[in-house]
Amino acid sequence: MIERRILLKGFLRNKVNFVLNEDLFMSHHYNVYIEKYSKRPIKAYEVDLKNKRQHILSTLGEYLERETLINENSPKEHTVIATNLIDGSIKQVNLDMILFKNSFVDSSGMASHKKSKPLIWTAYKEFFERQSYITNFLFHTKAQQLNIDKIEEIKKIDRYLTNYLDNVKYYNISLSKNLYVVLAVGYGEKYKAVGLGTSQSARKAVIKSQKEILQYFATSHSKYKEGKVSQGSGLVIDNKDIYHDYFDRLSSKEVKDLYAYLEGSEFIILNNEEKIEKVSHTFTIKNISNSLNMYPYITMFENNHAKNVKVVKVFDPKWFPNMAPRNFSKEIILNVENILKLKRKNFSELLPFP
Repeated sequence: MIERRILLKGFLRNKVNFVLNEDLFMSHHYNVYIEKYSKRPIKAYEVDLKNKRQHILSTLGEYLERETLINENSPKEHTVIATNLIDGSIKQVNLDMILFKNSFVDSSGMASHKKSKPLIWTAYKEFFERQSYITNFLFHTKAQQLNIDKIEEIKKIDRYLTNYLDNVKYYNISLSKNLYVVLAVGYGEKYKAVGLGTSQSARKAVIKSQKEILQYFATSHSKYKEGKVSQGSGLVIDNKDIYHDYFDRLSSKEVKDLYAYLEGSEFIILNNEEKIEKVSHTFTIKNISNSLNMYPYITMFENNHAKNVKVVKVFDPKWFPNMAPRNFSKEIILNVENILKLKRKNFSELLPFP
């Protein structure tokens, strides 16, 4: 409890809005929302159907990541020390390659935690998840459509999502057999949504993708409510969350069409009795590295208001730095093409992901 007091002390000093939205129905989802207006606005949120305390803490963690990334880092130095996750080597990296302070806000590969071991693994999964998603969308890499009918826990959440969407499809788009990266794409007459989830377990990855979809409907009315739902036409794109704003502007049909390339993917049935090979996280990271020529680095940032919490970012200078394809260099695109032995098929400047 002491750690939470330290965190809250920092929040109160900086006038942070902390909101927990819930209604009278226990079967409905709740929404944890943190917002701060400083040099640039910071927003963090979590949505779930249970485990309220756990998700309050994870929302605090997400807030710290974004606060550290956006408002806490104005160092005099233009470089930062980064450690290679494969061989432990250390090098100086230009800070602009990681923070994008004045052009683009992106928390890809970031995580926060009190302990180093889960922190590194969480940040790596976030990094690998984004690499798999970006690569799949731009290069149309192979995917597997997942049938969830045999897993009741997943089906229950899927049924809840039909309050907003008419159909949700789940695809494993991972670049490696060592980790599942599940892309959930949902659409209907009124709404659309996309979510990602990553885990060594297919079941957990699907559930994470479902909960990320649910975040998009944190305070939304169900599709059954009378009236027309705005698709966001006329919105002005703001650089601070450029791909969020872009996704809001897309219609449900546009989202469906953008992901049409996934239709016809290999069909896989998920089973309750899932066999997960017990290997160390270090082994998994090195195995992925060997197969993809992916050599990630990790760097740590200090947060002035929560000294007991570590914030890190995992990145690879030769892979995608963020979620905005229009910012990718020709060298990075060429590197990924050479590794995958594929040519880029989608030339969108932005990704349809909220």
